[in-house]
Amino acid sequence: MILTGHFSIQGLFWSRFLKTEFVDYNVRLIPVKVIQNQVRFQIHSFRLFSHTPIKLDPIRIFSKIFQFHRRLILETIVEEIPEILRLTGIRNVITVNIDYFLSEIPDLAGKITIQKVIPEKGNVFLFVRSGTILKPLLDFFGPEYIRIEPISENQDSLLLLWRD
Repeated sequence: MILTGHFSIQGLFWSRFLKTEFVDYNVRLIPVKVIQNQVRFQIHSFRLFSHTPIKLDPIRIFSKIFQFHRRLILETIVEEIPEILRLTGIRNVITVNIDYFLSEIPDLAGKITIQKVIPEKGNVFLFVRSGTILKPLLDFFGPEYIRIEPISENQDSLLLLWRD
């Protein structure tokens, strides 16, 4: 997951020291663990840079040395959508609530239950059970966010579903 945007630092010491009011951020998160439809993402990289592009960017340099800004920016992001995101106190881990997305699925898709959620190689795989065809999900979320692949009930797929 990639979070990008700009952040206001008005009123902070760094705003006066660096003579800027906004910084841009780029946060890359990787999935590390799933607990009860809550996917935990850990920071893979966190970059800050000047809102107005300059050749020698002091914000980028200071952000590598002083990392107090991470928690402040992550708290601001999480406050915007608390029904989906939550920030844990452990090493700035962000938790995404998958149940929120299930509640947004239109009724015409039928009842969908999550059987297993597996974070693997930068992706989050949701194994779901549905009594209907899942095409309405693809139509609702779009092909850039969801990929539907049927699973045959052979030994390999069953082992994948039941592994820890």
